[in-house]
Formats: sequence, structure tokens, C-alpha cells
Amino acid sequence: AFDYDRDGRVDLVVASRYNEGGILDGKLRLFRNLGTRRRRNYLTVVVPIAVGGKSSMDAVVTLISPSGRLYRRVGSVGESRTASFINHVHFGLGSITRVN
Repeated sequence: AFDYDRDGRVDLVVASRYNEGGILDGKLRLFRNLGTRRRRNYLTVVVPIAVGGKSSMDAVVTLISPSGRLYRRVGSVGESRTASFINHVHFGLGSITRVN
């Protein structure tokens, strides 16, 4: 899961193994999130792939809003452990316009 079209709504990519006839096809299917068109704020943080020779998988990114609320995402939450590592961490912020 990631924001494929960078519109702030998280989309989904699914890798199939078998088609309807039971034959291995290995196709990727994109399911775009076409939810409400209402503008909502979001932030995408790009985490380095490796820091000091260590993978950034499971890195913690913390945002603090002006009201003091914490938002945390660990690593690249929406992906499978057996899939490629996506180093973009998406935060849906709703009406919040500023974070630290």
C-alpha cells in the first residue's frame, strides 16, 4: 500500500500468483483509492534505505501536531514483509496543517 498517484489517498498494489484458470501469471494489479475528493492534508516522509550500514526497515517516524498529539508509523506500515521495501511513510493529517 502506498500513494501511487500522490493525491493523499493510499492506494493498493496486489501481486497475483494464479489467474482464474489456476495458471501462474505473476501480474500486478493496482487498486486506486477513489474515495472522497475532499481535500485533506497529508505528509509523506522519505526514510533513507540504510543508515550507518543498517536497514531502515522498522524505523519509527514521529510527528507532533500543534495540539501535542503524536502520530507514529513504524517502517513502511502498508507493505508485506516479503515484498520490496517502500521507504515512503504516509501520514493522513486531516485538517492539521502543521507538524514538527
